[in-house]
Amino acid sequence: MGVYDTPDPRAPAAEGRRVEVWFTGMIVLAALMLVLHAWAGYGVLSSSRAMVSGDILLRETDNLLHILQESETAETRYTLTGDAADLERYRLIRGSAPMAFGQLDRLARQEMPHAETTCQVMIASVSAALVAMDAVVAMRTSHGLVAARDLLVSAEKQRLIELARFEMSRAQAEIMARINARIVSASTNFDIAAMASLLAFGIGLPTGIAMLRRIRRAGAAERSLRLQVEAANLQLEARVAMRTAELLRANRALADANAVKDRFLANMSHELRTPLNAVIGFSEMISTEMLGPVGQPRYVDYARDILASGRHLLALIEDILDLSRIQAGRIDIVRADVGPRRLALEALSMVVPMARAAGVTASLVMRDAPDQAHLDARRVKQILINLLSNAIRYSDRNGTVRLILDRTESDGRSLRIEIVDDGSGMTDVELVRAMQPFEQVSRDRERRSGGTGLGLPLTKLLVTAHGGSFDITSAPGVGTRVVVEL
Repeated sequence: MGVYDTPDPRAPAAEGRRVEVWFTGMIVLAALMLVLHAWAGYGVLSSSRAMVSGDILLRETDNLLHILQESETAETRYTLTGDAADLERYRLIRGSAPMAFGQLDRLARQEMPHAETTCQVMIASVSAALVAMDAVVAMRTSHGLVAARDLLVSAEKQRLIELARFEMSRAQAEIMARINARIVSASTNFDIAAMASLLAFGIGLPTGIAMLRRIRRAGAAERSLRLQVEAANLQLEARVAMRTAELLRANRALADANAVKDRFLANMSHELRTPLNAVIGFSEMISTEMLGPVGQPRYVDYARDILASGRHLLALIEDILDLSRIQAGRIDIVRADVGPRRLALEALSMVVPMARAAGVTASLVMRDAPDQAHLDARRVKQILINLLSNAIRYSDRNGTVRLILDRTESDGRSLRIEIVDDGSGMTDVELVRAMQPFEQVSRDRERRSGGTGLGLPLTKLLVTAHGGSFDITSAPGVGTRVVVEL
């Protein structure tokens, strides 16, 4: 009897188990592939969205830089030319800043929350730079070119503008870093997706082909975005270089204009004072009949008029030169220990004839003034004479002008000067005009007082150069009060 091989009864069960394991493995592998595909696809979509959001933020940052640069250009042009069209252009550009701020802040919160703090710092720095430009424009509008020039080229304003540019560059660099990180993440996701596609090739070829196509599209989008970012950086650098060159040209033109003005004032002061001193000297000799009687009394009166006019013109020239020196920052303050009471008496003695002629009583009131003060005696006396002359000039007949000396309340050591009159006073509009060089409050007062419009502006500049404070208040029908602390 032959020996027959009988099948192993465990074989069908083992085969079934192998099939079961194979199907289970295929299911697990398919599920794993699906999870890998889903995870990689989500990473690709998330990275793509982040890159698009970063591109939007970069465009908004570039728009904000454009607003800053155009505002700076319009501000410089208006300051130099005073043209209303330049002022309107500045206001138009400046008015678009709040909308750009809001758009940038909203995008940072919604699209890239990690960049919100950086964007807020950038917005704050740009806002500070625009506020500094607003101050220059306001100074140019209210005080003119000379007053706004120093503010235009001040180190603080330039620092704010450079800080704004730095913060924008830093924000763009951070956004670019985020984009690059997303690009790296996208590349990693692409690699994972490619591996998953290869592993799942035997299970689902259509899925692998679709993923490869998606990878190619994402790679093209990445390259396109990278090129756009590089182009935006080149354009930003070109704009910054162009605006920097324009500012340098404007600064050179301003410096040349100041040099021409200084040379003109120096030459004109010499050419005017030389013959004017001769006119004053000869008219004084004739009016006092120093060399003998003139013979005709009317000629003596004429000579006195010529002498008074010459001295008035010489004082006007000196005031103009002082105003120019102070505005150019070239006035010297020479301090020494002096007695405030002596300076006040000397100043009063010089305006007493003017007060008598106007029928005004001028008096000195000594309160708790210090015996000695560290001041520039000549400049303080000039301040006192200017303020007393103004008070007398605009007071009615039988009016009173009081010069009050006291010590300051802040430290008790500094000098406090107060000049009070009971004249006709000024409205707020007239007070603003009175503080402008060569401005008269009204034609009626100009005819009565004969002022040049330099007293108050020059006095305020002298007080500021002396490191003090100047305050003036006035009301129609009440009078005017000026307080100077040195």
